[in-house]
Amino acid sequence: MKIVHIILGKANPLEKNGVNCVVNELLTKQVEFRMDAELWGITFHPVDDYPERNYKTVLFKQSMLPFNLPAKMRKAILQLKGQAVIFHIHGGFVPVFSRITRALHKAGLPFVFTPHGSYNTLAMQRNSGIKRLYLRFFEKRLLKDAMRVHCLGNSEMEELKRILPGAEPTLLHYGFNSGQDPFLPRPTDIGKFIVGYCGDIDIHPNGLDLLLGAFSGVLNRKPDAEMWIIGDGKELPRLKRMIHHLNMDQHVHCLGAKYGREKYELLLKCTVFVHPSRNGISMESALEAASMGIPLVVSCATNLKEPVLRYGAGIVINNNDVWELRQALLDIMLLPSEEYLEMSKNAHRMLLRDFNWCKLLEGFSSMYETHEGLDSSYNKYVPNR
Repeated sequence: MKIVHIILGKANPLEKNGVNCVVNELLTKQVEFRMDAELWGITFHPVDDYPERNYKTVLFKQSMLPFNLPAKMRKAILQLKGQAVIFHIHGGFVPVFSRITRALHKAGLPFVFTPHGSYNTLAMQRNSGIKRLYLRFFEKRLLKDAMRVHCLGNSEMEELKRILPGAEPTLLHYGFNSGQDPFLPRPTDIGKFIVGYCGDIDIHPNGLDLLLGAFSGVLNRKPDAEMWIIGDGKELPRLKRMIHHLNMDQHVHCLGAKYGREKYELLLKCTVFVHPSRNGISMESALEAASMGIPLVVSCATNLKEPVLRYGAGIVINNNDVWELRQALLDIMLLPSEEYLEMSKNAHRMLLRDFNWCKLLEGFSSMYETHEGLDSSYNKYVPNR
């Protein structure tokens, strides 16, 4: 059976686009495990300007009219009519997807739909009036026609069930592969206490206001503590003003966007990784920290509550307020060295067991196979060598 992923973009992992990055990783792993998967990308610039990849990529010219289905894509869909194929659409509130999914439904071709956080509570509050209208006239039909709706977190699951009563979405997260050095146990002597954050500088959605407030309380107990903020965004100047207002310029360092080895080596020096998100976001940065054995302090909105608690990989902030976050940081700071080392090992163990691509691809396989009559012979998980 063929799997065709459709996105806006080219799944270029070098671009600052979470959906493109995770779809690239999913496709790469599916092909490594001998699945017949390819990408259809819709872009204003249909040129092959992305790194070498192991999967077929077909690019279609995006129209200036948001609802226009590219003519070549319509033809490509009709050519697959009657074949063993399933489509996987990535991204919510994308006008052209309403036309694509209608064409798929008309051709009798099944599709899975992943909103990628578009339906979580905070995201739905943005431009809520426009989104309500769009849902009524376009998105609800897409949701009803989908063979399966795939959610990445509980917040989005709950909102989807409110939008579409009776919906039975599939909850399945993505895997993670750091591609860096093998895990080495962290030192039992914590030494300098460094709080790490990596992600977009989007203050309210990512809870950076909470993080600054909590860290201010930490400094009262440990004046030599530091916080490293890795990332960029339009609110970086405002964040720096907040840091200055709290008199923490000597302790909080905004390091800008970092990638590859440089980011890896910075995170490796952190004592604890924190993400107090208010939004249902990609958990990639927290998983990257876990791959290095860095204990986590995360909010429920990161969709990591259950595995972090089950493995003892860190602390989950249930109320996501300054006081609870400050206490969690102090609790990590005051851990005996043996308990800190155990939490470090647990973080890495969580990544290996719950975010292992081989295991998760079985879940994707089952999700695709829920359509009766599809050939399941591709479900042979033997990686290509």
